[in-house]
Amino acid sequence: MKIHWIVLPLFLQVVLTWFVAIVNVRMRIASVREKKVSIKYYKTYEGSSLPSEMIQASRNYANLFELPTLFFAGVILTIVLEKVDVFSVGVCWLFFFSRVIHSVVHLTYNNVLHRLFVFVIGWVSVMVLWTYLMIQIW
Repeated sequence: MKIHWIVLPLFLQVVLTWFVAIVNVRMRIASVREKKVSIKYYKTYEGSSLPSEMIQASRNYANLFELPTLFFAGVILTIVLEKVDVFSVGVCWLFFFSRVIHSVVHLTYNNVLHRLFVFVIGWVSVMVLWTYLMIQIW
């Protein structure tokens, strides 16, 4: 199987992270312009509280550096060990789509149970990727 099928969800995960970063920057700029948050807040992130939608966006951005690190490592190791196959590619796409849905839920209506459900799908897919890889190399 060609490597680009497993690299594509990896790259799109990076694009998702860029997108959420841009959303965060735009929200921060707007919050200062609309005088919802003082620019001084951003020096130390202390002081007045942020509007809830900004906290959600900020947490979503942070989430994109937590579980996805295990995904990145698993994909890279799968490529390096030349273990790319239909199953590993499918699991990677499942993870990516779970993160997209997680971000959409988190940045919009933010239903905790829906977020939890798609988080668990992503978490399980990363664990499956790693378990499958370990079985293949043992």
